Amino acid sequence: MDRRVARTRKQLREALIELLKVKSVQDITVCELADKVEISRGTFYLHYKNVFDMLETVEQELLDRLTAAVREAPMGTRERPFSMLLPCYRFFAEEAEMAAVLMGAYGDSGFFRRAAKIIKARSLSDWKVLFPELTPQETEYLFAFIFGGSLHMLEGWVTGGQKDSPEKMAEYTHRLVADGIALYGARA
Repeated sequence: MDRRVARTRKQLREALIELLKVKSVQDITVCELADKVEISRGTFYLHYKNVFDMLETVEQELLDRLTAAVREAPMGTRERPFSMLLPCYRFFAEEAEMAAVLMGAYGDSGFFRRAAKIIKARSLSDWKVLFPELTPQETEYLFAFIFGGSLHMLEGWVTGGQKDSPEKMAEYTHRLVADGIALYGARA
């Protein structure tokens, strides 16, 4: 991609983030975005059809990168089955500002449903191998439990300024989940 195109798209993305902090995508106009970046509306339309197309494009780029991060994560082991935690925390650390906006009052909760599908597909695939004794329904429950708690931890971490490293958060999340599962197994 041409450097000027990349720079303009980056500036538009930054302007979109700033506007999504204070208003919903439905209330953002092409004119506002163009003015913030000091380009013409015509230049905006060279890149995107409208503001919704821009947000959809940005989100799809994020999801593509998340897919790559999840795909490259090593398969877990029975002792450490949550191998995707660190790549996910690293991804969201790199995209903290956009993630915070998407999690915010004017964000797009649909983005996180699509992200969950990516993470779920890989998790269930790994867990079928690691935990063949679990029924499909038990694996679904396990994922729902882990993802729900992890998403709330991620949200608190992202919106709270990421005071801990992705490595520390992945380890902490893993310990909470693994200890919880171990306690459950001990009671069963």
